[in-house]
Amino acid sequence: MALAGLALLVAAGVVVLWPPPNRVTLENVQRIKEGMNHAEVEEILGPPGDYTTRPVQLRNGKKDPFSDTPVTAYRWGGDGWWATDDGGLFVSFDSADRVVMKVHFSYVEVQQGALERLLWRAKRQWHRWFP
Repeated sequence: MALAGLALLVAAGVVVLWPPPNRVTLENVQRIKEGMNHAEVEEILGPPGDYTTRPVQLRNGKKDPFSDTPVTAYRWGGDGWWATDDGGLFVSFDSADRVVMKVHFSYVEVQQGALERLLWRAKRQWHRWFP
Protein backbone atom coordinates (compact mmCIF):
# COMPACT_ATOMS: atom_id res chain seq x y z
CA MET A 1 0.00 0.00 0.00
CA ALA A 2 2.82 2.40 0.88
CA LEU A 3 4.59 1.58 -2.39
CA ALA A 4 1.43 2.34 -4.38
CA GLY A 5 1.05 5.64 -2.52
CA LEU A 6 4.65 6.54 -3.24
CA ALA A 7 4.22 5.67 -6.92
CA LEU A 8 1.10 7.85 -7.08
CA LEU A 9 2.96 10.72 -5.41
CA VAL A 10 5.87 10.45 -7.87
CA ALA A 11 3.49 10.29 -10.85
CA ALA A 12 1.63 13.39 -9.61
CA GLY A 13 4.95 15.21 -9.17
CA VAL A 14 6.00 14.39 -12.72
CA VAL A 15 2.69 15.63 -14.13
CA VAL A 16 2.80 18.84 -12.10
CA LEU A 17 6.44 19.68 -12.84
CA TRP A 18 6.46 18.57 -16.50
CA PRO A 19 7.13 21.62 -18.72
CA PRO A 20 4.57 22.69 -21.34
CA PRO A 21 5.66 22.47 -25.01
CA ASN A 22 7.67 25.43 -26.28
CA ARG A 23 5.67 27.30 -28.91
CA VAL A 24 7.80 30.46 -28.83
CA THR A 25 10.21 29.27 -31.50
CA LEU A 26 12.05 31.54 -33.94
CA GLU A 27 9.82 30.17 -36.71
CA ASN A 28 6.65 31.09 -34.81
CA VAL A 29 8.03 34.50 -33.78
CA GLN A 30 8.60 35.27 -37.47
CA ARG A 31 4.94 34.44 -38.17
CA ILE A 32 3.80 37.30 -35.91
CA LYS A 33 3.09 40.31 -38.15
CA GLU A 34 1.96 43.87 -37.54
CA GLY A 35 -1.81 44.18 -37.67
CA MET A 36 -2.54 40.71 -36.28
CA ASN A 37 -5.00 40.69 -33.40
CA HIS A 38 -4.31 39.22 -29.96
CA ALA A 39 -6.29 36.04 -30.68
CA GLU A 40 -4.26 35.35 -33.83
CA VAL A 41 -1.01 35.76 -31.88
CA GLU A 42 -2.26 33.42 -29.15
CA GLU A 43 -3.27 30.88 -31.78
CA ILE A 44 0.39 30.71 -32.85
CA LEU A 45 2.15 31.09 -29.46
CA GLY A 46 -0.44 30.11 -26.88
CA PRO A 47 -1.42 32.46 -24.06
CA PRO A 48 1.19 34.96 -22.83
CA GLY A 49 3.21 33.80 -19.88
CA ASP A 50 6.42 32.48 -18.48
CA TYR A 51 7.14 28.99 -19.86
CA THR A 52 10.71 28.73 -18.62
CA THR A 53 11.74 25.46 -17.00
CA ARG A 54 14.98 26.75 -15.50
CA PRO A 55 16.44 30.11 -14.47
CA VAL A 56 17.53 32.11 -17.51
CA GLN A 57 18.85 35.58 -18.15
CA LEU A 58 19.25 37.81 -21.17
CA ARG A 59 22.13 36.75 -23.39
CA ASN A 60 23.55 40.18 -24.15
CA GLY A 61 24.23 42.39 -21.17
CA LYS A 62 21.97 40.44 -18.81
CA LYS A 63 19.88 43.57 -18.27
CA ASP A 64 16.21 44.37 -18.72
CA PRO A 65 15.98 46.18 -22.08
CA PHE A 66 13.38 48.60 -20.70
CA SER A 67 15.09 49.58 -17.44
CA ASP A 68 18.68 49.15 -16.37
CA THR A 69 18.25 46.40 -13.81
CA PRO A 70 19.32 42.76 -13.84
CA VAL A 71 16.49 40.51 -14.92
CA THR A 72 15.55 36.87 -15.16
CA ALA A 73 12.59 35.48 -17.07
CA TYR A 74 11.15 34.36 -13.73
CA ARG A 75 9.44 37.73 -13.19
CA TRP A 76 8.41 38.36 -16.79
CA GLY A 77 4.90 37.71 -17.93
CA GLY A 78 1.62 39.45 -18.47
CA ASP A 79 -0.28 40.53 -21.52
CA GLY A 80 2.17 40.60 -24.42
CA TRP A 81 5.08 38.71 -22.76
CA TRP A 82 6.13 35.18 -23.61
CA ALA A 83 9.24 33.70 -21.99
CA THR A 84 10.83 30.30 -22.68
CA ASP A 85 14.19 28.70 -21.98
CA ASP A 86 15.56 29.91 -25.32
CA GLY A 87 14.24 33.45 -25.35
CA GLY A 88 11.50 35.92 -24.66
CA LEU A 89 9.10 37.78 -26.84
CA PHE A 90 7.37 41.06 -26.15
CA VAL A 91 4.44 41.96 -28.39
CA SER A 92 2.92 45.43 -28.11
CA PHE A 93 -0.77 45.81 -28.95
CA ASP A 94 -2.59 49.06 -29.76
CA SER A 95 -6.01 50.11 -28.45
CA ALA A 96 -7.70 48.03 -31.19
CA ASP A 97 -5.80 44.95 -29.91
CA ARG A 98 -3.57 44.80 -33.01
CA VAL A 99 0.17 44.07 -33.07
CA VAL A 100 2.21 47.25 -33.50
CA MET A 101 5.62 45.91 -32.46
CA LYS A 102 7.44 42.75 -31.42
CA VAL A 103 10.83 42.34 -29.78
CA HIS A 104 12.56 38.98 -29.41
CA PHE A 105 15.27 38.36 -26.79
CA SER A 106 17.76 35.51 -26.47
CA TYR A 107 18.34 33.88 -23.09
CA VAL A 108 21.14 31.83 -21.58
CA GLU A 109 20.77 29.41 -18.71
CA VAL A 110 21.76 30.38 -15.19
CA GLN A 111 23.99 27.53 -14.02
CA GLN A 112 22.58 25.52 -11.09
CA GLY A 113 22.84 22.10 -9.54
CA ALA A 114 20.08 19.49 -9.88
CA LEU A 115 18.66 20.11 -6.40
CA GLU A 116 18.65 23.89 -6.89
CA ARG A 117 16.80 23.48 -10.20
CA LEU A 118 14.22 21.14 -8.65
CA LEU A 119 13.59 23.61 -5.81
CA TRP A 120 13.38 26.48 -8.32
CA ARG A 121 10.75 24.62 -10.36
CA ALA A 122 8.76 23.64 -7.26
CA LYS A 123 8.77 27.26 -6.07
CA ARG A 124 7.59 28.50 -9.48
CA GLN A 125 4.79 25.96 -9.54
CA TRP A 126 3.72 27.01 -6.05
CA HIS A 127 3.56 30.67 -7.17
CA ARG A 128 1.49 29.72 -10.23
CA TRP A 129 -1.07 27.95 -8.06
CA PHE A 130 -1.07 30.50 -5.25
CA PRO A 131 -0.22 33.92 -6.75
